[in-house]
Amino acid sequence: MKHRTARIPLSMALYFLVGLLCMASIVGCTDTKMVQVSKIADGDGKVTLSWDNVANASTYNIYYSDSPGVTKQNGKKIANVANPHTIMGLKQGKVYYFVVTASTNFGESKESEEISFSGK
Repeated sequence: MKHRTARIPLSMALYFLVGLLCMASIVGCTDTKMVQVSKIADGDGKVTLSWDNVANASTYNIYYSDSPGVTKQNGKKIANVANPHTIMGLKQGKVYYFVVTASTNFGESKESEEISFSGK
């Protein structure tokens, strides 16, 4: 008994792949890598954050909190910032936690690794 293997025409396979990619963008998946953020300067109640630029990112968002575990859902949002970005008005002696996201035509990326800043 011979088994026949099913073959899908290349054009049909491409339509299927494009459809999957479109669905991924609709449900919020992005093709952006996670942002790598670092603190480059601090003092006098301010901190400057910088990060690796993400291909096709149109803007970036910073989320911060005075509690660890900051996310897009629980952090205070600073929208549409450029790289690097200085945050001012932080209370000295308090610890702040930051994450950065990239925004593209497909949506907002996942949060970066959290970074903390302790005012002096």
